[in-house]
Amino acid sequence: MKPAVFTPQGRRDLQGAAKDLGNENPMAARALREAIKKATRLLGEYPFAGQERTDITSRDVRFLVVHGFEYVIVYDPYPSPAEIQRVLHTKRDLNAILDEDH
Repeated sequence: MKPAVFTPQGRRDLQGAAKDLGNENPMAARALREAIKKATRLLGEYPFAGQERTDITSRDVRFLVVHGFEYVIVYDPYPSPAEIQRVLHTKRDLNAILDEDH
């Protein structure tokens, strides 16, 4: 199976998160990128691995927590391969961000 792919916004989110982490801890930034790379492979094979979160958004997306980090991947499981739309820190207002996107 092909790994999940990033939308342009999802890629910008990942680059921003890695940059923010890298300013304080370059090793953490590399670890985040590796954790997300693993997640893309997981979502490529099991696109419904994440959770639906209707309490956060009515959009038809799923959420996968990035193991070891306070980040969540917001993705569409229906295209093949799955499409990563956002990579967001869990302390951000996910409702507001996802409402703005839609």
